[in-house]
Amino acid sequence: SAKRATDVAPNNVANWQFRGFAYRNLIGLAQGSFDWALKSYERAQELEPINPLIPLEIAKVHLAQANLMFQMEREEELSQNLEKAQEHLQRAISLKPDFWPAHFQQAIVLDMEGKLGEAIARLEEIKPFNLQDTGLAFQLGSYYWRKGDLDRSRQEFERAVLLSPDFVNARYFLGLIYDKKGESEKAITEFEIIAGFSEENRQQVAEILENLRAGRPALGEVEVPPEVEEVPILEREGPIE
Repeated sequence: SAKRATDVAPNNVANWQFRGFAYRNLIGLAQGSFDWALKSYERAQELEPINPLIPLEIAKVHLAQANLMFQMEREEELSQNLEKAQEHLQRAISLKPDFWPAHFQQAIVLDMEGKLGEAIARLEEIKPFNLQDTGLAFQLGSYYWRKGDLDRSRQEFERAVLLSPDFVNARYFLGLIYDKKGESEKAITEFEIIAGFSEENRQQVAEILENLRAGRPALGEVEVPPEVEEVPILEREGPIE
């Protein structure tokens, strides 16, 4: 359908953007998707060279490819795609300095490059302009968590939950933080709420609640919790888009 749209109206920018989006979501699943995604967005950029959204989308294509290269342990291609993503993000920002989605994605790139401190600094810079963005609150909270700054992580996860009460991932890590801080009743409350929202992880949540009610750590003998499930790179909800 995306291809037919560009065949029928080859000068319609939205059609090329949609085609690029379709191919981008097939990266890792269909051969040639990465190249076709780039070609589609590059055609859109030819038609609208000053639209900051298009270099942002090209950057997301490179980030999707970078994720694939990371999984395949192909370090050189991973680095190349991260570098390309950063180039296109910088172009988007040069076209529109307050284009917050591009700044957000720059933080993602910095983190993937192993520069957690710089990623945090970038999100802290744009936070005052995006206080209602649940995705940014969660991402910043996850970065603080990984850094070991539980107080700031707690503030961000609490903000995410306040903005979006059914944000299960934020409640999960907030519950773990309450547990680590010795606030077991608050931790229990968070996981009871999660149990009502999420059927997929019901068994895990039931085990956590059993541990907490018995006075044990939420994760039992497990010292390190599962990896923070970060806001997806490709698509995010919230004002920052």
